[in-house]
Amino acid sequence: MATLQVLSAGAVKPALATIGPAFEAAEGIAIAATFGPAPELRERTKGGTGAFGVVIGPQSLIAALIDEGKLVADSRRALGGVKAAIALHRDARVPDLSTLDAVRAAVRAASAIVYNTASSGQYIDDMIKGLGIAEEVEPRVHRFPTAEDAMRFLGSDAGRDAIGFGQSSAIRGYEKTLGVRQAAALPNAIGNVTRYEAARTATAPDAAAAQAFVVFLAGPEGRRHLAATGVE
Repeated sequence: MATLQVLSAGAVKPALATIGPAFEAAEGIAIAATFGPAPELRERTKGGTGAFGVVIGPQSLIAALIDEGKLVADSRRALGGVKAAIALHRDARVPDLSTLDAVRAAVRAASAIVYNTASSGQYIDDMIKGLGIAEEVEPRVHRFPTAEDAMRFLGSDAGRDAIGFGQSSAIRGYEKTLGVRQAAALPNAIGNVTRYEAARTATAPDAAAAQAFVVFLAGPEGRRHLAATGVE
């Protein structure tokens, strides 16, 4: 069976767990995905896209790779947006998180503040600075390389009284396996939505298979799987 190599941002990892088998059943092509935060994907593609047939990432990354000639412009498809959200240990009491002031109070009260070092985590760094409490809470901030690492800590005994931040798709994707739950999206005053896209690489070993997967992702079945994991 043919295999298509995909380089993807971690935000769509939960969705690809079901989209991959669905595409394989429909097209007879297996999906082998490599995941990483956006800065890591940027670094990995500096020397080209190699054997990867498709790249999935934030709009800004896809646009940059198209400008560099590494992705095919007319293959580009929008997949949906992911909201920044708040996560807690699944047994934790959910505090008021409906306003900017409520989020500030919850962060100040938490035993630990947990998020990743990807672009979504960089946004949380800036958000906490905007709340005016960065210096106060910095000793309790735990930054992890990936959303999975952050959610694993949050779902552990050490994270029972912590507050976590991440993209909705990542939080929801680990609710069943890592003992976390999405408590709320960030309030509108400090919220953020990251838009994701997919495109075929200029070096795809099988351009037709790569294009078929991009179309499948953006089509009705792909969007159904994406929406179920928070990419809407």
